Amino acid sequence: MIFLILLVVLSYMLHKMCEDRGITPWGYLTAFITGFMIINLATAGVIIYMYGPNVMNDPDAPKKLAIFTPVMLFFHFALFYFLRRK
Repeated sequence: MIFLILLVVLSYMLHKMCEDRGITPWGYLTAFITGFMIINLATAGVIIYMYGPNVMNDPDAPKKLAIFTPVMLFFHFALFYFLRRK
């Protein structure tokens, strides 16, 4: 849920910055949303590679998956920062 809220908030901020500068925001928003989904899919692939395809059936799954949250947040904010500077 936090990632969905993060996607909406950062997309709004990126759209607002583009409007303030007088440029079209659609290319930036498309790149941001695509990068956001690629980061999520890549992290899911790493989790499946590390813990196996039955990781969700494991009773300790929340503990195992919690270590990836800060890494994903870092990459999402890095993507936003990159597009903001561009």
